[in-house]
Amino acid sequence: MLRLHRFLLLLLLAAASGACAVDSAQENALKAAYLYNFAKFIDWPKPFVGGFNLCLVGRDNFGRSLDSLESKNVKDQPVRILRGVGGDSLRQCQILFFSDRSATARELAQLAEQGVLTIAESEGFLDQGGLITLAVEQNRLVFDVNLEAARRANFAISARLLRLARHVR
Repeated sequence: MLRLHRFLLLLLLAAASGACAVDSAQENALKAAYLYNFAKFIDWPKPFVGGFNLCLVGRDNFGRSLDSLESKNVKDQPVRILRGVGGDSLRQCQILFFSDRSATARELAQLAEQGVLTIAESEGFLDQGGLITLAVEQNRLVFDVNLEAARRANFAISARLLRLARHVR
């Protein structure tokens, strides 16, 4: 457990310093670690009971990288990975990762009202009201945060996390 915490701390520090090179073999594991750490550095607008649901919409490119998160907790709740969610089941998620489709601005606004943190890799996601985007830039994993959308949705994002972001809007 201590070893994992050290790894995650080093991962965040390396990302901040720009030393975190990403190749295809590491990318999914790094993304999974980022998703988990996003959850740890955010105060949620409403309490969740019965588990912390990290949900995937679209294609699952993570493979087993996310499975290791199911042995962890967020805010004293066990992490559950839900793949291929859609429709009304989107509202049962705390984090919703869009892998291969963009959400509409209307969907993102509704999800934010429900206390769902939305993350994607697509360009323009923050412009539509998404909260976080992940990208690979100069062979390293980076993220951007839509702070205005987070505030509208009553998410309190740690200043430590915001300092690591490539861009904060």
